[in-house]
Amino acid sequence: MEFADIQAWRITGTKVHYFLVCHRKLWLFSRHITMERGHGLVEEGRLLHRDAYERSLRKEQWLGGLVRLDHTEGGLLVEIKRSRRLPRVARYQLLFYLYLLKKYVGWSEGEAFPIAGEIRYPRERRKERVELTPQAEAEVEKVIEGIRSVEELPHPPVVPYKGLCKRCAYAELCWG
Repeated sequence: MEFADIQAWRITGTKVHYFLVCHRKLWLFSRHITMERGHGLVEEGRLLHRDAYERSLRKEQWLGGLVRLDHTEGGLLVEIKRSRRLPRVARYQLLFYLYLLKKYVGWSEGEAFPIAGEIRYPRERRKERVELTPQAEAEVEKVIEGIRSVEELPHPPVVPYKGLCKRCAYAELCWG
């Protein structure tokens, strides 16, 4: 998959996150139905991004006008998260950014590339290193295809109520 294909589909880290958490949320978001503005947890995350590691890291950068990368430091792409509540989702989001970076810069298939990142949880003072391997690339491509499939649905997918739903910005829309 080429960077231009990802740009054409407007696939972002938020969409990766929503795909892994809730297909209905992704479907609604892809149709510009956004419920995040003013939601407490979302606002808390925005403040954390703004204030975490304020002095030591190079702040947000745009990649090809498509995604905003949180920070870079010493050759690592750094993703800041509020908590470790959804570690798989955070990992895939960072892998997606690393994948995009590889595609954007245009490394060739045979070329070795030391591309890695780190998920940081400043409130917990924890970090997790993430590397883009060939296996991880294949997984990211499956997620991208899954996002495209959900976005092409004519109606929002039916999803079961989960524990995460009660704290979701879309809860009122989905569950009244």
